[in-house]
Amino acid sequence: MEDFKLQKMLKREWISIEKQVDIKEKKILLMIKKGYNDIDIVLNNYYLISELIKLNNTDSDYYIYINIILPYIVKNYLKYIKYTIKPNKIKKKLSSKDFIRLNNSNLNIDNSIDIIVILILKKLIKYNQVIYYYNIKYLISIYNINVYVKEIVNYYLDKFSFLPIDILNNSSSVIENNNIFEYFHISLHEHQKKIYNIFKNNSNKLIFYTAPTSSGKTLTPIGLCEEYKVIFICASRHIGMNLAKSAVNVGRKIGFAFGCKTIDDIRLHFFSVNTYTNDKHKRPIHTDGINVEMLICDLFSYESAMLYMKSFFDIKKIILFWDEPTISMDYDSHPLHEIIELNWRINEIPNIILSCATLPNNLDLLIQNYKKKFEGEFYNIDSIDERTNITLVNNDGNIIMPHMYLHNKNDINNYLNTLGEKYKKFLSIEQCSKFILNSKLLNEFTDIHSNITTINSKTIKNFYYYILKNEEIVNIPNITFDNSLCFSTTSSININYGPGLYIVENDYKNMIEDLVKDININKNALQEVENDINYNLSLSEKLIRLKKDLEDKLKKEEGKENKITDQRFDNETKNIMKKIELIEKKYKSINLDDKYIPNTFSHYSKWNKEKKFKKLDLFKSDIDHEYINKIIELDISFDYKILLLIGIGILTNDNNEYNTVMRELADSKKLLLIIASSDYIYGTNYQFAHCYLSHNIANITQEKIIQAIGRVGRKEKNKRFTFRILNDEHINILFRDNKNMEGDKMNKLMS
Repeated sequence: MEDFKLQKMLKREWISIEKQVDIKEKKILLMIKKGYNDIDIVLNNYYLISELIKLNNTDSDYYIYINIILPYIVKNYLKYIKYTIKPNKIKKKLSSKDFIRLNNSNLNIDNSIDIIVILILKKLIKYNQVIYYYNIKYLISIYNINVYVKEIVNYYLDKFSFLPIDILNNSSSVIENNNIFEYFHISLHEHQKKIYNIFKNNSNKLIFYTAPTSSGKTLTPIGLCEEYKVIFICASRHIGMNLAKSAVNVGRKIGFAFGCKTIDDIRLHFFSVNTYTNDKHKRPIHTDGINVEMLICDLFSYESAMLYMKSFFDIKKIILFWDEPTISMDYDSHPLHEIIELNWRINEIPNIILSCATLPNNLDLLIQNYKKKFEGEFYNIDSIDERTNITLVNNDGNIIMPHMYLHNKNDINNYLNTLGEKYKKFLSIEQCSKFILNSKLLNEFTDIHSNITTINSKTIKNFYYYILKNEEIVNIPNITFDNSLCFSTTSSININYGPGLYIVENDYKNMIEDLVKDININKNALQEVENDINYNLSLSEKLIRLKKDLEDKLKKEEGKENKITDQRFDNETKNIMKKIELIEKKYKSINLDDKYIPNTFSHYSKWNKEKKFKKLDLFKSDIDHEYINKIIELDISFDYKILLLIGIGILTNDNNEYNTVMRELADSKKLLLIIASSDYIYGTNYQFAHCYLSHNIANITQEKIIQAIGRVGRKEKNKRFTFRILNDEHINILFRDNKNMEGDKMNKLMS
């Protein structure tokens, strides 16, 4: 895997960390940063009208209702919401400032919680569906909406009656795939609160930091830098680059130790530079790291990174944050093992965090070694994901549930005691609900949850486990998914909400041939694309030569800044520039017909005529002209190019340039599908909606399967994301208490 190679920072990587994250993500990053000193910090991306206007009046709800909300209801929803309120006479009059605020014509109230509740109320009155009743109850339980709106809402809610059974019968839409849960208040995860509190004491400490993927554990160093300096080890530099971009976006001062043989090879981001050379060039002095808050390094450069940070800071105020320490531990031998063993042996930093989605439970030797060397304390932070729902599917297309693979009460009790909490996110809420509906304990559930707002994914999953403990297992009807692998044709409709990942062994040859064959591009269309590609390639060769000539010419003008700024070039240079411009205009646009691009309407109409296109929320690739030209210029086989043009990327060990383009498209969410080996799961923060684990993966461990599942549904919640396990033996590995190969290897290398 290219991420494991010893390599210095590349120009494209320096550029990538300067990209701005979106506003919503930046707010979360700032919350993580500030949260170290305020663990109860809360971020709310949604607002009430009262928060938008901010009247300085004890009767503000009255004035907002009379002047804004009531006119809005009358204008938009009077057909459905006829009940009006006559408020008591108000004593306190508006000030002139409040009057101006209240009559601000630029107010956007459409996205306020008060108005969203009114919209949902209209849908409840019109359609009489339990989802709208539940959604209103949920919002008014977490937001202090306008009191007059609340009175109207309660008036209508009293006219409807929904039972717990209604929720169970509609759990797919009400609980599992309901966007209403996006309105929750955002705060630090419990694992972040715990680790921040632990670092408030000054003792040496080793922390096993296990938390679900996409729960912010890799961003936690941004908060820890409030008090400590952090050395962040990443075997996968792609993860390090994402952390660097996030850190730069909130002003953290970072440096990089990539491909370092000595501390002189370390490079600082310009935020971190403290001194410059005392000459006309004013070059940054990278050996002065006094400003550095976080140093991101690869495994091969750790010794240089440690010595560098030690030279500026007290080691007791430095944290070694080792990300994904289980990488390569599922191999008997691996090129990384030697450097991992060396890093652990020479390490002098006493505060260590081993961070991973799942860590082995047999690391006693490692812990003992740490305590003996540093006389420190050991902490285990293990958090559970209560919000994400991943549907596991077997090779027959059936949803995987524990009771299908646990054959007796001993198996059930062992599973519940060892894996039950960790695997809650893998339980299908719809299948849990069916299980409850078919149970003799149904009445107990309905009694407990007479108030249906207490029903959520957690309570449904908990009761499923309760039934497993207390009742004989019964078979229930299962939902069937299509597991076919014809991604370029009929199977593409199975990829919705977001992109897919197909994990296979490294030999992709047969699959690539099949995918290209299935596309069945007619000879004329294929020939036209080939001709256009070859035509553009011939232009590219000329362009490369001309750009090299131009670069050589401009080098001779270095130091003559005014001449370059004023574009005062000699005739020969101008002619080269003109030729470059003319050639660039001659490029032909390379576009395959939409009928070859999976999940476009034309493609869908050709291969899948029995379903309604608009209702499927299909995901399709989006390869723009710039990337089409990049793909054309790649030195790789025609089959790879065609697949990338239709949105299917293959991670290969043979062509780094191709991998770079593919990763850039992946990061921008432009690809329909990525095909990669199992090691790829450690090298991406890319969010997938669906993943297929091939039947031919050999010697995979439970830890690695869990890591693979963690690539799915990483940020978005409450959509049906699937993980397809196409080999029953892999399912057995997932559900049984396995001998932990990773733990044995870590104990050997790190003790």
